[in-house]
Amino acid sequence: MSGNWASFARESKAGGWRALICAAVGYGLGVSVLPYYTLGAFVRPLEASFGWSRAEVQGCMVSVIAGTLLAASIWGWLTDRYGVRKVGIVSQIGLAATLLLLGLNPGHLWYWYGGWFVMTVLGLGTSPVTWTRSVVTWFNEGRGFALAIALCGSGVSSVIMPTAAAFAIEHIGWRLAYAMLAGSVLLIALPVTIWVLPRDDPSERTASSTRTEILEGLTVVEAMKGVRFWMLTLSLMMVGFAVSGLIPNIVPMMIGRGIEATTAATLMGVLGMSIIAGRLVTGAALDRFWAPLVALVLLPLPAMACLVLETGISDYLAAAACIALIGIATGAEFDLAPYMVTRYFGTRSYSQIYALQWIAFTVAAGAAPLLYGYLYDLSGSYSVPLYVSAALFLLAPFVLLGLGRYPVFGRVGAAETPLSPAAA
Repeated sequence: MSGNWASFARESKAGGWRALICAAVGYGLGVSVLPYYTLGAFVRPLEASFGWSRAEVQGCMVSVIAGTLLAASIWGWLTDRYGVRKVGIVSQIGLAATLLLLGLNPGHLWYWYGGWFVMTVLGLGTSPVTWTRSVVTWFNEGRGFALAIALCGSGVSSVIMPTAAAFAIEHIGWRLAYAMLAGSVLLIALPVTIWVLPRDDPSERTASSTRTEILEGLTVVEAMKGVRFWMLTLSLMMVGFAVSGLIPNIVPMMIGRGIEATTAATLMGVLGMSIIAGRLVTGAALDRFWAPLVALVLLPLPAMACLVLETGISDYLAAAACIALIGIATGAEFDLAPYMVTRYFGTRSYSQIYALQWIAFTVAAGAAPLLYGYLYDLSGSYSVPLYVSAALFLLAPFVLLGLGRYPVFGRVGAAETPLSPAAA
């Protein structure tokens, strides 16, 4: 691609900056980041309060899978049909309400799993499937870097929220810590969605029933008939499994090696900063180089980190370096997925196609912590999970190499005047 900083700046000034801010905040305080990245801080308090095993606590990921299978495609359709702003507002309210309910758990495992299921169903409108819709509408030549900035919201959140959750748990208890998470959605994310993203955002008009906009790309059915859809899905699942199995176990793993709980929680901050760096580097690279090649360069790095962690290192700086490499992979993964959806399938049914990719990712991401927790309970070691993640990091980019060149799509629609810079 020929995208560069000048293109990104031009598209931002034309109005895209609003989409970037809303996406960054909405995603960083959304269902796929806020409860997930802070889960590690709640593991030990829940074990102590209710006597649950680590695998039972992280078994909530099964509920996430079930909720995603049920609701992701619906939220994707709603986003394509009604736009980002409406979907985001409704889902943020649902997310905040269910976070509050998690803190009211009387000690029943079914309540814990049920709470995560309802939270996923109601909160999936705060996932990247929603927020990136507006970004890809505004940006074309600078799309890679724009997506990187928007998705950096999760990096910022992972720097702040796990440490904040650990601090809150220590001083006010885990129940009120969940109330604090709910408050961050209601007092920060929701106002940004209401007041920053305008009512006439192009994603609203793109979703309108008049269908007067210019659209490019494949329908959902057309995309699924092609091998590229399934290759991208497989690669995304591999990386999602590798990353998501590791993240909730970072803090417990380091605590088990003798690092103090509060100090171990700061490793999530290291992860967050490296996610930000990984996304920005990946985003800039995607606007200049072929996406599978970018993946081939970046994804082997966390494989090396996993092999180093498997040696049992307990030195904080060495562990931080390994976590940083895993963060780079996490950042690259989330940049690559929406970017490649737009380049290989277009923007015509973007949210619906990306929602299907998100379902696949969530199935893998939800299964990994459960399996890793079970393997730990079985062996008392993270060796096997670390080897599995290393292998997946190495294999995933080779699957992407088979996607080939970006296709060129024809345009459909009645409009002669583009609604946004991305349509120009």
